[in-house]
Amino acid sequence: MLVLGTLLLLSSCATAKFNTAIQKHSDNLKAVLGPDFSAEQKTDAIGRTLVEVLEESLEITSVKKSINYMSSFGKQNEKIIDQLLSEIGTTNGNMEGLEQGLFLLKMGQKDYVKKLIQLIPKFEKKVNRKVKTFNFMSNIFKFLKLEKILNLVGSVQ
Repeated sequence: MLVLGTLLLLSSCATAKFNTAIQKHSDNLKAVLGPDFSAEQKTDAIGRTLVEVLEESLEITSVKKSINYMSSFGKQNEKIIDQLLSEIGTTNGNMEGLEQGLFLLKMGQKDYVKKLIQLIPKFEKKVNRKVKTFNFMSNIFKFLKLEKILNLVGSVQ
């Protein structure tokens, strides 16, 4: 009975920890919504958040719980991420061709892009599932053209 109680307590502590982390990520994303922030600041917020979420999900030993964590993050933040992507798209749509190219080049040099390139295959291997099967990740992949970047890196390795 004591063992069962201890397991339930540990499980609820872990759930509370992950819920707190997801809320923190949500708050960080909400903080850059609106016209006061640049497309780069919004992209940085999304990129850094994804790195943190993937790292946290990789720390979880259970595959099922890791998938649940990603799913919970997605459910809570998909609308915020979509809104940020829309705002970034509007800003980029107002840029000249050369300016857009420079923006994408600058984004490709960010540390979080390098980390995502490392973390995504690790996560996919762990859960035996493509990251793009999570709706919010699919939208980010399309918008930031992460699939092309991952394919290029994969063909180089």
